[in-house]
Amino acid sequence: MALSSLHRSLRPFPVFRLALADLRDEWLLSFCICLATAAVLAPLLILFGLKSGAIDILRNRLIEDPRNREVRPKITRTYPEAWFSEIRKRPDVSFVIPLTRGVSSTVQAVNNSAGSEVQLDLSPTGAGDAIVLENGGRIPRDNECVLSSSAAGGLSTKVGDKIQIRTSRRVDGQFQTAQLDLRVAGILDLRAGGADVAYVPLKVLEAVEQYLDGGAVPEYGWPGKKPLAYPEHDGALLLGPATDMDSTLERRLVTDTGFAYLSTVKPDDMVKVAGFPPAEGQTYWLLRPAGAAVRTENFEELADRLRGTQIRAIPWINNLPVTLRTADGRQFKRMLKVSPEVVAEVAERAGKFNVRAADPDLPPGTECQLAPGAASGELLVTAVTSGQSAVPGALLVPPREAGLLRLAATRRLLADKETGQLLLTRRGYAGFRMYAKSIDQVDRLRAYLESQEIPVFHEAERINDVVMLDRQLTRFFWFIAAIGIAGAIATLAASLYASAERKSYELSVLRLLGFTRFEIVQFPAWQALVLTALGFALSLAVYAAAAATLQGVFSDQLNVGERLMFLPSTPVALIFATIAALAVLSSFLASHRILGSDLSESLREGTG
Repeated sequence: MALSSLHRSLRPFPVFRLALADLRDEWLLSFCICLATAAVLAPLLILFGLKSGAIDILRNRLIEDPRNREVRPKITRTYPEAWFSEIRKRPDVSFVIPLTRGVSSTVQAVNNSAGSEVQLDLSPTGAGDAIVLENGGRIPRDNECVLSSSAAGGLSTKVGDKIQIRTSRRVDGQFQTAQLDLRVAGILDLRAGGADVAYVPLKVLEAVEQYLDGGAVPEYGWPGKKPLAYPEHDGALLLGPATDMDSTLERRLVTDTGFAYLSTVKPDDMVKVAGFPPAEGQTYWLLRPAGAAVRTENFEELADRLRGTQIRAIPWINNLPVTLRTADGRQFKRMLKVSPEVVAEVAERAGKFNVRAADPDLPPGTECQLAPGAASGELLVTAVTSGQSAVPGALLVPPREAGLLRLAATRRLLADKETGQLLLTRRGYAGFRMYAKSIDQVDRLRAYLESQEIPVFHEAERINDVVMLDRQLTRFFWFIAAIGIAGAIATLAASLYASAERKSYELSVLRLLGFTRFEIVQFPAWQALVLTALGFALSLAVYAAAAATLQGVFSDQLNVGERLMFLPSTPVALIFATIAALAVLSSFLASHRILGSDLSESLREGTG
């Protein structure tokens, strides 16, 4: 009856409420146990918080800073557009954009309203540019720019203001200046770099480079020459009497002419080499350059060296594969050859380039599309057969038009909308800005580029140093943590064991009152959990006070949003769970010893 009344008075959780009542009765002893636990755990948490905060700051400043994910080439070389198309497909590349030559990236910037002027470096930007997006800016649109903090300060400008960039060139002994007004769309944080930089769309840098090269930029109203396409060939085919070719002439033909090798073409090889059979009484020679293709000026010099002889030069192309496609869907693979006998009737107009060609499989007047190569881009080439005889497999085209087709196979040509003339487009770029998707992929991206013989500047070693520091500090912390946790557990275990020993009489009385063995075991276990939680909470309070104090002391050295100390939830929960579990285990050991002793003996010891 007494037990039933006690249980009803303590419901719910009778053992838990008894354990709390006992702790309140011995509040001074309970407070000392909590204080001892906090004295061991608080320094451990402060050390862990400092470690986590310091590494987090390092990661933000040294690793997560987009400049440290950047990869830059060490050398200047030509990077074609196709290279950029391929590199953008890589999963470890988050952003890449071409760079023009360094000389075309420096301009004068003027803020007319403030009367300030600064020399700026133009840097191209576009969608996904980490240096802009992660430093408080947005990607600029046409006629906009984003300034670095230093550039904005030098120009005394703010977002929404207009600045003017100017670039100058010298043409025919006279200086010419082009200018462009840009609206300031953003100003980057100081973290983006201390140089005076303006981030602009790529086409602005292309325009500046084209202007400095003497070209016109109609979009911005900058005058200049148009980059006209020019024919280029693989060499020259010489034909004439053998008696006119002597050793002196041979030396003159390969000296300062752009040509380097002279060889005789056998009659049996004429069809393969030239695309047409040899004429009776003629000797043929092949004149080739050392490396690059030859152009009109090389043939002009060659004609001067041949003056006074009966030998003449024909531009030569070495087996350029082309495809003929007729209107009815037929397709013919051909090797483009040069023939001076084919009459050139060329019309260069907007989007089209027409040539006369001789092909044995097509009747005279057949019009078909001629594809010289993937690089021809928007150029539409139309071949109209003349009906003249030709060697099977060869397409005979006049010299100039053949040279333009050879150029179109390697470079994109566009027809000028106003004049119909063929214009050159950019061959490639001098460099690039590239960002890896994460810090872990910087080294892999470096290895890939260096495998293509592109040495690069990167921060892979710096990133690795911080990662290794993080690992070493983590190992050091867990070593100290193990010692601290062991001390906290020893303190709790000794206190709880001693407390259970002192309460052996009270626990024996509870046994007499009818409490089960399981309920008796719960008594010290609940006290262990409560004391552990209170001690841990006290240590967290000490940590919070220390963190607030240190954050204030070092606030002038921290950036906005940075914390000198912080505790990751998972390790902290693991520490608490470990201490609590071992504390409960120690209480179980004490209660098990009491339960294993004789009840009457425990009662005699308590009353004696």
